[in-house]
Amino acid sequence: MPMPHPVTWPTWRRPSELREQSQLQQWAQALKRWRAEGPVALWGAGAKGVTFAYLLDPQTRQIDCVVDINPAKQGGYVAGSGHAIVAPAELRRRGVATVVLMNPNYRQEVQATLDALECTATLIDWSPACD
Repeated sequence: MPMPHPVTWPTWRRPSELREQSQLQQWAQALKRWRAEGPVALWGAGAKGVTFAYLLDPQTRQIDCVVDINPAKQGGYVAGSGHAIVAPAELRRRGVATVVLMNPNYRQEVQATLDALECTATLIDWSPACD
């Protein structure tokens, strides 16, 4: 009995890869827009933040820094991309205009921290744009 021919897509990418590429392009465009308004920071140097920085800004041109409340991470750099990991208090000194929040479960806590630091940066949730 002959083997059936495998199904092939008209392009080298599967539909899920095309969706992922589209999402990455949308985020790259958003980062570029926000960067035009001033420095951009990511909040969260965990797996999401590290992956986001590495995929979207491996040359460290769009994202100024990555914020983390863990003192053990502060003063270090994101593996692969080299983005500086800083304490929240650094945001004002760096003039950050936009903060991209990697974990929306901490939105209220992060906004309260920004308010306490008198940091007027716009807080953007990462997850809704990726749904």
